[in-house]
Amino acid sequence: MSVVCCLALVVAISGCDNDPVPVQPVSGKVLYNGEPLAEATVTFVPRETGGRSASGVTQADGILELTTAGARRRGALIGDYIVYISKEFPVDAQGRRTTFEAIEDATAHLEMHISRQPRMVSEIPARYGDSRSPLQATVKRGQNVFNFDLED
Repeated sequence: MSVVCCLALVVAISGCDNDPVPVQPVSGKVLYNGEPLAEATVTFVPRETGGRSASGVTQADGILELTTAGARRRGALIGDYIVYISKEFPVDAQGRRTTFEAIEDATAHLEMHISRQPRMVSEIPARYGDSRSPLQATVKRGQNVFNFDLED
């Protein structure tokens, strides 16, 4: 009888995780020139077609946790990824750093044919957020921690 109970317990425990997207926990830290990079977007894009991307935004201390669309828990699917990290900010017509709110206020007073799309400038080297990204990661079963130290 004890074998049946143990078997039932194993089935019950393994059946508790009915997540339709079986992700593994992924966390880490992003530094830029040795300092924590806050509010950066981190995206893991699968190297193989048909996979799902995972993404997250870094906290003030550079810490990140990834999420995958459709998953009930935070994390990413097992596999190999190209990693993209970006942090952009808007600039006004004179090229000065500004906010979206300031751009909206300024364009609200203009009458004709002004583009409401602000020009965005990268706070870190653009190569980390485009097709030249040298960053890679392999998500495995269990806890995954990836730290990225970006430099100029």
